[in-house]
Amino acid sequence: MKKKTQRVISAFDVQKPKASLNKTTSFLESRRLLIEVADIGIAFPLELKNEIEVDALGSVPAFLMSIKTASFSTKHNESGQAQMGPLSFQFVKR
Repeated sequence: MKKKTQRVISAFDVQKPKASLNKTTSFLESRRLLIEVADIGIAFPLELKNEIEVDALGSVPAFLMSIKTASFSTKHNESGQAQMGPLSFQFVKR
């Protein structure tokens, strides 16, 4: 009985394929990714109408936002970090 059991078990014995020795690596795997942006300015119009009527001076009420610098950096399989430099905002009337 033991011999038959061993024969049945060996019939199900599957050889695992050997791992490939040629490991492909990503171009960014050994490098740090750094993105920096400077002098960002955004203006959000404060009109609720679909079409904004511009007066003779070409101005509308708006919310202005300015960021001096923003940066993001990360490395493969590590946590990243983000930083934002001086931030200013202003509400502007017509």
